[in-house]
Amino acid sequence: NRSNWLKSPSADSDQLFRMVAEVFILWCKSHNFKREEQNFVIQNEINNLAFLTGDSKSKMSKAMQVKSGGQDQERKKTKRRGDLYSIQTSLIVAALKKMLPIGLNMCTPGDQELISLA
Repeated sequence: NRSNWLKSPSADSDQLFRMVAEVFILWCKSHNFKREEQNFVIQNEINNLAFLTGDSKSKMSKAMQVKSGGQDQERKKTKRRGDLYSIQTSLIVAALKKMLPIGLNMCTPGDQELISLA
């Protein structure tokens, strides 16, 4: 539980955080993973930006779409592949941003101030 890790850090939670970080680093270096992640995000119309900003009720909500039904209604609006996926909305980035407070908990107060200023 993230809140427990933040309130009372332990050696096990620190080790788990470091192991997860290593997995993310390996994933970031893999071109195959990036391609598969991009395909997954686009096929499932995942809106990672809403996940990061907390704009939606569900954590991994699908992108909003306009439904079309009649002749005079607007056509369904779809975004281009590049608009749906970017480095900033990567699943890895989303997970890292959610885990950042745990990592910052391992820093000294002076380090935390420097990071917050950056």
